Amino acid sequence: MRFTITPQTKMGEIKTGDKVAFNFVQQGNLSLLQDIKVSQ
Repeated sequence: MRFTITPQTKMGEIKTGDKVAFNFVQQGNLSLLQDIKVSQ
């Protein structure tokens, strides 16, 4: 699934291989990533 990052999205210190928790909103064909953070 592809996500589009909005200007308000805070990516933080996410690295390849990190487990993450995120929220997104579906707008038509776009999945807009609103919040993402490293999960434990």
